[in-house]
Amino acid sequence: MDQIAPPPFPSWWGEFIVETGQTSRWQVGPLTMTLQRLESEWQVRHRSTESENGDLNVTEVAITSDPLEDEATFCRHVVKQSKKPALIVPALADRPVVTRPLAPISLPPGQEVRLLVGTTLWMQVYAFKSGPLLLDIPIQRPSDTWFGASTRHGEVAYAARTHARLVLEEVPIRAFRAITPVKIINKGEETLRLERILLPIPSLSLFISEDGRFWTEELSIHCDEEMSSAQLRFGKGAPALALTSQRLAIPRVNSGRGVLIRALGAIFG
Repeated sequence: MDQIAPPPFPSWWGEFIVETGQTSRWQVGPLTMTLQRLESEWQVRHRSTESENGDLNVTEVAITSDPLEDEATFCRHVVKQSKKPALIVPALADRPVVTRPLAPISLPPGQEVRLLVGTTLWMQVYAFKSGPLLLDIPIQRPSDTWFGASTRHGEVAYAARTHARLVLEEVPIRAFRAITPVKIINKGEETLRLERILLPIPSLSLFISEDGRFWTEELSIHCDEEMSSAQLRFGKGAPALALTSQRLAIPRVNSGRGVLIRALGAIFG
């Protein structure tokens, strides 16, 4: 078997020792965060920069003498002194994500497709392994959107764009994006036009594979013959494409994770 190449970026998550009086800095893509440990508190500062290429795999963890100051969001957390290391954890979004392919996709009757959809990760910062939580923010802030039939019926979600690639080898390994395989089966007699898809990201787990890719479980969407509703099915464990992997985070929301029957418009808009 060929040896798996290491990811093209250092790991930005895990346990990190921050001594009293010390400041550590994280740079992950557009997000910069400093964590300063004082005698009885943690000071957290963070800011994001807009980039023409928000997927740049820029990751760095370093000790610094200068916590962020200008234009940084600042918060103080009073925490009883402990010698335990701080914990940085990757997490999935805290709302559903409405993802739009860069170009609409047509799925004829009787056909199926597996789309590889990427969404941005969140950074969670804990004072130590058993808590408390100091920070929970997206590494690249997505836009807010509304998904529903009207302004009264629907839900607040995040908006995202995706290449919706079909071949894993064409998907770049990203330092702060997770891949969700979405299998869509058209059992109807009409062509299904895919312009946007609502992904229940908070109901999914987060995994990492040997090559450094982040994954969620696979989602399967089976459109019925009348094209009026669809079955939404959650995969069990990491998808087969992830090969050897480990789970990093459980779902934010316990949705039951059975087979869900939804109107077609509640999935594809």
